[in-house]
Amino acid sequence: MLNVKIIDFSISIDYKKLSSDTIKLPLRGTSFYMAPEVLRTDAIQVSDLNKVDLFSLGVVLYRLAFGNFPFGLIKDDSKKY
Repeated sequence: MLNVKIIDFSISIDYKKLSSDTIKLPLRGTSFYMAPEVLRTDAIQVSDLNKVDLFSLGVVLYRLAFGNFPFGLIKDDSKKY
């Protein structure tokens, strides 16, 4: 049976402890899975942080379903970030 595991590499954020309404997320991880606003290093509304996670999950599911990245990305594209 397939067991999916979600891993936290100590870069998660406790939303309740944030003192501001916006946050700039660090560029940690693989750029292919990051939402565009994270790559642009835009300040993100705390209320929209779930959307950033949902984008990354969508990329993971797309990759699992089709075996490649969405948006026509190829492995060499990762060097741009």
